[in-house]
Amino acid sequence: MSNARDAAVDLDVRFFRPNVTERSEALAYRNSVEVPPDTGSDDPWTDEDIVSDRPYRIEIEDRSARSSRHYHYRPDCSDEGPYDIGVLVRFNPDGGVAFSQTTCSSDAPFL
Repeated sequence: MSNARDAAVDLDVRFFRPNVTERSEALAYRNSVEVPPDTGSDDPWTDEDIVSDRPYRIEIEDRSARSSRHYHYRPDCSDEGPYDIGVLVRFNPDGGVAFSQTTCSSDAPFL
């Protein structure tokens, strides 16, 4: 997560498995985090190895702004080789939120 705002962002983060009817059964990951403002480093705030690589609906809720956003993560890599997967959430100074994900193939869009 990357925070270009002047203040820290206080979040609830949830990962849900798709195609599961009961929300409580679909929940794969939940955490509350505070993302500090960027300090000029190129390294975003990260949390690693939280879920296996499969499709998820990722929901973030900014508790201080009482707003939420979501992103549909779909793995791009089809081979069995090692690769770094990830979703980057960027909090823009104007209050907007942008999601992007890493890809493996050259023809896959970088969202």
